[in-house]
Amino acid sequence: MPFVKMHGRGNDFVMARSSDLDWMFDKNGNSSSDPRQTSTLLSTLAKSVCDRRFGLGADGLIIRLDAPAHKHCALTIDYPDLDFCEETWIYINSDGSYSAMCGNGLRCFAGFCIMDGQEARSFKVATACGPVEVEARGVGDNEPDSSIYDVLIKLEAPATCRQVSLDQFAQLSNQSLATIARIFADGKATGHLIDLGNPHYVLFLPGAVFADYWMSVKDIVDERGNVLAGSKDFPACFPADLHSLALDLAKDETIFPSGANIEFAAVETGLSDCVRMLVVERGCGPTLACASGACAVVVGGIKQGILNRSSRVILPGGLLDVSWSRDDGPVELRGWAQVVAQGVFCIYPGADRSVVSGGSLSSFDSNHDFCEAIS
Repeated sequence: MPFVKMHGRGNDFVMARSSDLDWMFDKNGNSSSDPRQTSTLLSTLAKSVCDRRFGLGADGLIIRLDAPAHKHCALTIDYPDLDFCEETWIYINSDGSYSAMCGNGLRCFAGFCIMDGQEARSFKVATACGPVEVEARGVGDNEPDSSIYDVLIKLEAPATCRQVSLDQFAQLSNQSLATIARIFADGKATGHLIDLGNPHYVLFLPGAVFADYWMSVKDIVDERGNVLAGSKDFPACFPADLHSLALDLAKDETIFPSGANIEFAAVETGLSDCVRMLVVERGCGPTLACASGACAVVVGGIKQGILNRSSRVILPGGLLDVSWSRDDGPVELRGWAQVVAQGVFCIYPGADRSVVSGGSLSSFDSNHDFCEAIS
């Protein structure tokens, strides 16, 4: 399977074309008459590809449905306004579960589409939660053969944005209750449940407490996104008590029927245009960045009156800029998406794991389509 791997502020993804998966997507867009088989095959492939020891390693697998018939395959036929979109994707988390939305994944997908022949620089991507507008341009003089893309995505206004206090969670462990009591002086706090195509719970922590947590992850990159220590110690350096609390919060099905991404954030003082955040993502755990989570944090901060409508979000993987001009308008997010590698992921039928072969970007002729370059 030819692939391109990209990352958005450390949130990394493997991307492939449906036409290169002809054993899975036939001319009708399905591997069999049962769409569940296609779904299961993709889920298994994602877990294999995303494995950080036996695979390429990634937070998710993204499929570009590049054949006309594939656009209307059984897995995407219910996408809202599918026919009005220029591009269509399928997104699968590293644990094999599906997600309707991933902001960093969309930014990388936009760059991938340009690499793979999309001539427009502004286009709509069909997702399970509806069309998403993207604008993408290569950074430097070599577009479209760039390795870095500056990408703006526009998410629909939150479908849900409501306060949920920690008192409403009925399944918290004694460990999580102790963590809450340690973070909040009175053991009480209120966060925001925000739906941006995927569910988020945003909880703002006292600045001094958050600063202590931030110390454990701050040396991954500097605030310009330049890698310092690298990511080998992430998520091992992610605060263990916050991780446990996030898992406890996300599993409460009375509040999150399908789980949730949990964001912990803090601003320094009063009304601010800068916020730091840590995130535990549904489907892949602690990550260096979560773009839809960054959007949710800014929305939550605006609702609480502590963030400006245009704010910068600092994550362990770098910076993202978020704007929400009005409550009924789109949430706009801008940031870089960067190519890591291109190559071939080898899939051996009947084997208990896949083996990777391929090369670095320097191995390929940038004047050719990436699939032609590795065929």
